[in-house]
Amino acid sequence: MTCKNATLPEILELSLRLEDADPGVRRLALIELADLELPEALPLLIAALRGDPDPGVRGEAARLLEAWEEDAVVDALCAALADPVPAVADAAAQSLGELKEPAAGRRLLPWLGHADAFVRASVLRALRELRLEESAAPALAALGDPQAAVRREAVAVLGWLRHQPALAELARLASADIDPEVRRAATGASA
Repeated sequence: MTCKNATLPEILELSLRLEDADPGVRRLALIELADLELPEALPLLIAALRGDPDPGVRGEAARLLEAWEEDAVVDALCAALADPVPAVADAAAQSLGELKEPAAGRRLLPWLGHADAFVRASVLRALRELRLEESAAPALAALGDPQAAVRREAVAVLGWLRHQPALAELARLASADIDPEVRRAATGASA
């Protein structure tokens, strides 16, 4: 199937396969839906990410959504960062790392306050290459996070931004952080 020849009946047929008891059938239906490259298929991909009982299907949905930057997609991927299955959360983090549009990146900012350190670190990682100026203040605040992974990603965001107000704090982390990876990242970012 190609996006040029896709029709509503094809989407409907694939949506029925998403209700199959076999997770393999559901996963293949997701792949075919994504191959259509139609915005009309997005709600089905998002629904699979948010609610399919099989983690393999949820993970596949997260991977397939990496090419889309619509608000609903970004929100669903952010929510999937907290999935109890690490492979699903990792797939969501990978897809968020593919974001290219600053507008999509702005949707990530509220997730920097999430209770889960993996969510915070993944959001910072996704923000890094977007060079979104609005991420500087929360990244600066995250330099004090109790989790080293979050501090490391915050250092990377500030390094990519070349955020001058952070230089003193980066220099402090480079010499005094308890985690060697944070010290190494801070040394590179402040150079």
